[in-house]
Amino acid sequence: MAGLVVWITGVSGSGKTSTAKAFVELMKSEIHRDVLHLDGDEIRAAVKESGLVGEFSYERRERRRWADLYSGLASLFGQQGHCVVVSTISMFNETYEINRRTLPRYFEVFLDVPMATVRERDSRGYYGAGVRDLSGVDMPIDRPVAANMVITDPSKTPEEVAVVLLDQLKKGNYL
Repeated sequence: MAGLVVWITGVSGSGKTSTAKAFVELMKSEIHRDVLHLDGDEIRAAVKESGLVGEFSYERRERRRWADLYSGLASLFGQQGHCVVVSTISMFNETYEINRRTLPRYFEVFLDVPMATVRERDSRGYYGAGVRDLSGVDMPIDRPVAANMVITDPSKTPEEVAVVLLDQLKKGNYL
C-alpha cells in the first residue's frame, strides 16, 4: 500500500491533536488501516525526556528545526508505505513547500479557527499567561497558501472534521 502523509496545522488551541486522534480512529474503523500519529507536543516531550535536548525554546528558529524533524519523520514512515498523520503548529511556508516536494502523497489541512475561539479553548493557559513567542500572537505565522483543506468553522467537532477529511482523501484518490 502506498504511503500517505496528512499534515494538520494551526495555532495552539485550533484542534490539531483532537482532529488527528479522531481521524486516526476513523481510518482504523472505516478503512481498516493502521495509522501513525506524530504529534508535535508528544515528540518534543519524548525527545526531552530522553535527555537529548534541554529546555524547549519557542523562538522561530527553534520551532523551524522541530518542524523539519517532524517532516523528516513523516518522510521516513511515509516512504515505507505507512499512513502518517502529523499534528503540529509548524507554521512555516518553507516547511510546507518541502513537504509538498518530498513527502509521499502529501495532504495539508489548515485549521484556521478564529483567535477568539482559540482563546476560549486555551486548555494550557498559553493565551492568558503571557507566554512569549506564541504563534499567531506575538510571533508571526506563515499561513498555508496551498492547503488541500481549510477549516474555518469553529463549531465543527474534531469528529466532524475527520469525516470531511476522510471524504476529501477519498475524492482526491489518496485512499
